[in-house]
Amino acid sequence: MKSENTERIESLVDLYAIDHFKQSTNIIIVDMINEGWEYNDVREYLFDKIEENIAAHKRQDAMDELTHKCAQLIGRKCIVIDEMLKQNNVEVHTISEIGENGGLRFEGYAGETIFAFDYDIKLFTQGYKAYIHPGEVSIQLVG
Repeated sequence: MKSENTERIESLVDLYAIDHFKQSTNIIIVDMINEGWEYNDVREYLFDKIEENIAAHKRQDAMDELTHKCAQLIGRKCIVIDEMLKQNNVEVHTISEIGENGGLRFEGYAGETIFAFDYDIKLFTQGYKAYIHPGEVSIQLVG
């Protein structure tokens, strides 16, 4: 007997997709068993594939959230500091758009500025100092 949660979930999901999933799973099970795999190995393999898919969706959701936050930064000013130089090492730029690779584009400049690490994007969108080049060039929102 199906649980209430299962019935509720299946009522939300495309029935064709569920049927396709069941058929695909059955094909994989038969193929792996015919190749000599044990049922536990098949189960582990399929669960690993599901976990990988869920992890990919979580990463994409996080990137979509960051992209949305970055899009709200268009028109804002930021300070870029070359921490290797002694003089004239500070530039103020206005963010004009979000680049194709998730970096920033500035008014009057060609190219895209990419953050050093994913956590630098989070720091920057939260108003903290972040790095474009670790320990060499930092960036931070103004105000």
